[in-house]
Amino acid sequence: MSQPRLSPLQSRLLALGIALLLLLGLFLGLYRPLSGVREAAAERLQSLEFRLDKYRQLSARREALEQRYLELKGQGAADQAFLNQRSEALAVAALQQLVKQQVVRSGGELSRLQVNQSRQEAQYQRISINVHLESSVEGLAKLLYGLEQGPPALFVDQLMVRALNGAATPKGTTPRELDVSFDLTGYLRGEAL
Repeated sequence: MSQPRLSPLQSRLLALGIALLLLLGLFLGLYRPLSGVREAAAERLQSLEFRLDKYRQLSARREALEQRYLELKGQGAADQAFLNQRSEALAVAALQQLVKQQVVRSGGELSRLQVNQSRQEAQYQRISINVHLESSVEGLAKLLYGLEQGPPALFVDQLMVRALNGAATPKGTTPRELDVSFDLTGYLRGEAL
């Protein structure tokens, strides 16, 4: 059986149609994957631009945030300098307990603790106790260092040190050669009262 012959015009149209189909197939075969890559890249770019805007906003606020951080950090350090109790009675009790602990650690013997009259100084409440004890020289140095190293910030005033005259000490104990008295002062914030 013979095949029908196509006229030259029909051959050209058929060749043109096949070429167009090949081009369309090639276009669809390459365009779709490339357009997917392009769309993914566009989405990634949009995401990165969004993040960049957020970082720029944070960067613009950075200086203000650092300043606020330093203020809060300084306020925290300043707060540690004060007695942190809510009332004068609690502050006095805490101060007495602290003195008792420090005297025991330093090897001294506490004779007396007496509460001094508190008073308002500017916006702070001054809390003070009078301490009387017997101690060695080394023990006194250790005690004063322990009290003044803080926090809270404590101040020793009216320090009086007298030598004990030939006081006998039991064997195996630290000799207490000094009779010591002083006022120990701390401060409450005004709003704590």
